[in-house]
Amino acid sequence: MRRVVVTGVGAVSPLGCGNAKNWDALTTGKSGIGLITRFDTTDLSVKIAGEVPDFNAEEYIDKKEIKKMDLFIQYALAAAHFAMEDSGLVINEENAERVGVLVGAGLGGLPTIEKYHTLVAEGGYKKISPFFIPMLIINLAPGHISIRYGAKGPNVSSVSACATSTHSIGDAYHIIKRGDADAMICGLEGRFDSRLVHIRNIIGLAPWAKDFSAVSLLITPRGNYFIADTHVRQNPSAE
Repeated sequence: MRRVVVTGVGAVSPLGCGNAKNWDALTTGKSGIGLITRFDTTDLSVKIAGEVPDFNAEEYIDKKEIKKMDLFIQYALAAAHFAMEDSGLVINEENAERVGVLVGAGLGGLPTIEKYHTLVAEGGYKKISPFFIPMLIINLAPGHISIRYGAKGPNVSSVSACATSTHSIGDAYHIIKRGDADAMICGLEGRFDSRLVHIRNIIGLAPWAKDFSAVSLLITPRGNYFIADTHVRQNPSAE
């Protein structure tokens, strides 16, 4: 039986870009939850989310390629950058066909769909970019990663909502275990900075999170997560 090990990790999250920033935030109890800045929340009752605070796509992607990708693909490429850097893996002609990519996502480029729906509604079909489909489909995340690093092995995406990350890592493990690849770049891109998703999901999860002036993420000893405002509401569960 083949032994499978993790040789490197990469993180782009609301705690920051890169392993060092994420680890520092985790070990010091820093929260990545804050007020939404990516779209107008004036008419929304919930105004908080976990946004990536310091992401600059040009640090990881050629400038002319950025406009061809939804932000979820950009995040995936940045996370892969940190993972490859951490692992020290070098892909060359000798091992390229034995290195694969398995990166999934919950929804893919929903903001791109929203954007072009609006453009078509306002100006007609000629407003649609020829890159519309490759901008938003989930399997272009592992596709761009494989192009970037020259990985020519198995290339696929898992899509199973919040379990996508576990399935991606687990499936990559089995691919290596059964001998279909020697190394896999794997993980999840879980970006949902869409007004539509925010309205339908966050309000249902936290209807009391209406007027937070300061927020913090708390983890109880029993493992339950909730968001509490120490300035506006002392007991949100009472509502």
